[in-house]
This record gives sequence, structure tokens and C-alpha cells, in this order.
Amino acid sequence: MADGGQSDRLSDLPDSILHHIFSFIDTRYAVRASVLSSRWRHLWKSLSYLYFDWETKQPKKIAATADLVNMVLSFRDRESDIQCFRLQSVSSKNFRLVYSWILNAIRHNVRVIDIDYEYVSHPIEWPHSLFSYNSLTTLKLSSIYQLFVLPDSISLPNLKVLHLEDVDFADIKTGSCVSNLITSCPSLEALEVSCMNLGFGDKFVISAPKLERLVIYDNVKPFMKEMKKFEMKICAPNLRTFRCKDRILNEYSMGELRFLDSASIDMVMVKGCYIEPFKILDNLLKDKKWEYVQHLAGLLKAVCGAKSLCLKLSALLIVVCVCLSWIECTRFLISTLSVISIGASVAFSLFIQPSLIIDLLKRMQLPVN
Repeated sequence: MADGGQSDRLSDLPDSILHHIFSFIDTRYAVRASVLSSRWRHLWKSLSYLYFDWETKQPKKIAATADLVNMVLSFRDRESDIQCFRLQSVSSKNFRLVYSWILNAIRHNVRVIDIDYEYVSHPIEWPHSLFSYNSLTTLKLSSIYQLFVLPDSISLPNLKVLHLEDVDFADIKTGSCVSNLITSCPSLEALEVSCMNLGFGDKFVISAPKLERLVIYDNVKPFMKEMKKFEMKICAPNLRTFRCKDRILNEYSMGELRFLDSASIDMVMVKGCYIEPFKILDNLLKDKKWEYVQHLAGLLKAVCGAKSLCLKLSALLIVVCVCLSWIECTRFLISTLSVISIGASVAFSLFIQPSLIIDLLKRMQLPVN
């Protein structure tokens, strides 16, 4: 890359800088870049960030991506550790290879594993060593309602970040799988569970003494017709950030949150209740409606000590207003939010379709025009 005997600045950059630059792009491009400079020829063999994106459904390109991953891992420098191993949109045709790729990454002391799967029609079993690996600090698994099998014994003493999105586990009858996974991560600081089954038992427990950030988002499957509730028990005394979007059917039990900085709450009836919530409410008994309001009150009181509180009332406010009169609704909000810290920031995020507002006004016998 040098011209007229002059040194090329890019080629003269130290390896650490080049590794950092290549960490932002798909590893395939880092491999291709090796032809641009003799000094870069073997640089891809020691990259600390490996990122592969299938990004296609074409059989030839799927096979080519798998071959590339095999090559990069097979010819990797033995003394070079892997900081992050990320697989995006892994084709279902390659799922059997992922097992060996993970083992290879573990042999290179990988710290971060981030895998996004296509749906496979049968359960996927992970290497047992992945869940008894001391060096792992971040684990992110995502798919489209994929069923995973966890080993009976789990020990991840240094895992700090755990993200589970659109995944299920083979044993979901009691919710013990996910609870045991969380309990087996004593250093966990950030947990996100999104669009997944938390179990069909009576209780789901999140116990993490060092947890600082918790996100529970939209854990309602579109094909789930059964409205079965469970109690969500959260024991996280050091929690600082809490975001929750869930069914108001579920009851939350939370301990004292003395260090909570921010909270965002959005409770809905069921998935899709933004469209026709009143049809659902009409079929509920009065006692059941009041039970839902109590669930909401309990959750709000638990997070009212936050310095910043966002109440997303798109469906939640409708539920409260239908269950109670306007006067009682006001009393409910005042009594529930009366323990808000002095100087705290409170935001009400309202997103209600005009048709729902008109329907609500008619039910309250208020003029529409």
C-alpha cells in the first residue's frame, strides 16, 4: 500500500488499533482486507472480535458463510484470545456446526457470546461447557420461539450480562429452568428477558443480589390463548434500572429497591390489547378487574422510589378508568404514587388510538363532539 517509498499511515497503525477498527464490521470483510497489505496478511488470525452475519437465504452463500467461520476458527493463532464471538441470523442449515464453533471459541477464552438463531423444528442442545465456563462475562441468545435444552448443572460465576430473546427452554412447566440459570450467575448485573416463556407454573423467581439492570419485555406469545397467570418474584436489592412491559394478569412481588434510579412500566391485558381492549374487559368479572388494578398498584408502589418514573399508560390507563370511576381513578393514582421521592421525575407516556378514546368517552357517557 506504500507509494513511492512513502509509508502508508493505515498500514503503520498498531495491531490493537486495527483490531478495534475491524471489530465494527463483519469478519468476512476483515479477511478480505488482508490482501490490501502484506502486513495485514495474517491479521485476521488474531482478531479479538469475531462477527459473522448470514444475511441471506441463498444456499451457496449460507454454505460459504459456514466455511468462512470454520476457516477463521481453524487457522486462528493459538495464543490469541477471543473477546467477542457473535453469530447473527445463523441459518437452520448450520445449527449443528454451532456446537463445535462454541467449543472452539471457549478454547480461546471467549468472554462474550452472542448468537441469533433461525428457527429449528427440534430442540437445540448447547455444549455443557458453555454453562460451566468461568471466563464468560456476557451471554446473549435470541431466536424465533426456538426451544433450547439446558444442562442440569449450571455455573457461570463471572457472567455479568444475560439476554434471552424469543427463546424457550425444554422444561418450562415450572419456570425453574430460567430461574436456575439466573441463580447460577452470582455476578449478574444486567438481565433482559424478551418475548419468551417464563414458565407456566404459579411462580417465577428472579434472585440476583448484584443485579443493577432488569428488562422484562412483552413476554406474551401471539399464539398463546390460555390466560394463565403467575407471580413474578424479584429479589434484586441493588437494582438501579427497571423496565417492564407485561400482562397485568401477572402479579409482581418486589423487595425494597433503595437504589432504583429509573423505572418504566407498561402493563397490558394481552398481546394486541392496544387494538380492542374493551372487548377483553367486557368479558371480565368485576372482581377480576379489581384484582388487575391491585396488581398494578403493587407494582407501582414498588418502583415509586425511583428518581425517574415513566408510566406508559397506553392500555393501562384504560383498564384503570374502566374498572373505576374517574374520581376513584384519581384517588387510586394519588394514593399509589404518594410515596414518590421528592424531586423525582415522573412521565406519563400516552399513546391511545382515537377510536379507543371515542369508545371510552361513550362508555363514560361523555359527549364525543
